[in-house]
Amino acid sequence: MRFTENPLGDAYRFVKGLAMTYAVSLPPTLAEIATKTDYLRTDEFASELRRASQTIRKAYCLTGHYLGIRPVKLGNRLLWRIKDIAELLEGGAK
Repeated sequence: MRFTENPLGDAYRFVKGLAMTYAVSLPPTLAEIATKTDYLRTDEFASELRRASQTIRKAYCLTGHYLGIRPVKLGNRLLWRIKDIAELLEGGAK
């Protein structure tokens, strides 16, 4: 798993490529976070979807995903891919 702090790193190229390839527009807060990392913590994911973080954790416990998005576990944290969140926000509910 790779995390980058470099704004010209993988996350930046991913967001730029995603916007050009799929015509996905990221909300400003999500685009700002995407320049720093490829994943969101559960609390950041919840705030983007305007849900309580406990709602997302409960759905993950019951089904193993939230609206079709499966997280990556890192220790005791759940990390959610920005690419999957952007697709969900563009109407790609699963």
